[in-house]
Amino acid sequence: MKDFLAIVGMVVLTVLLITGLGFLFAFPTKWLINILFTPAVLTSVFGVAKISVWQAWGVNILAGLLFKNTSTNDKK
Repeated sequence: MKDFLAIVGMVVLTVLLITGLGFLFAFPTKWLINILFTPAVLTSVFGVAKISVWQAWGVNILAGLLFKNTSTNDKK
């Protein structure tokens, strides 16, 4: 039982750490989109409003999925 609780605790800690790092990296994305792009380009052309941290987090996840390097190098 003690080993099971240790494993569950490590899984929960890992999920919290990954989520926390995701939010930490979402703040620069939020700043970049809201400060640099929204007033000048997106609002005047497309009418896009400022994004929240949750939306910036989603942008980071989507960018990670789209631009992840999946190539393998089998040259030995």
